[in-house]
Amino acid sequence: MYLPQELAPEVLEAAEKITLRDLLESPAYQAWLMSALGNAHRFRLLFKGSDSHLDEYTQFRTDRVFSAITSEQKQLSYEATNEIIRNNKMDRINANR
Repeated sequence: MYLPQELAPEVLEAAEKITLRDLLESPAYQAWLMSALGNAHRFRLLFKGSDSHLDEYTQFRTDRVFSAITSEQKQLSYEATNEIIRNNKMDRINANR
């Protein structure tokens, strides 16, 4: 079981100024966010505190958003993020040769 990280108050305050919608509408963040939502949904019970009443409600609300995303959109996001990660890894390997 993994422990959640404690975030500094200034991080949380800055986060209050950004919505999930902002990130989903952002070309730079959209695919990453959909991938993160999918991974969080899949592995959420591995985190300590994920069974708390408050977190269960957050999961419910987040799952509603994630389930509204079409399978095709999810797949395109996974493919895009995987390709970026793969290319970045190869670039780092080639740079170290």
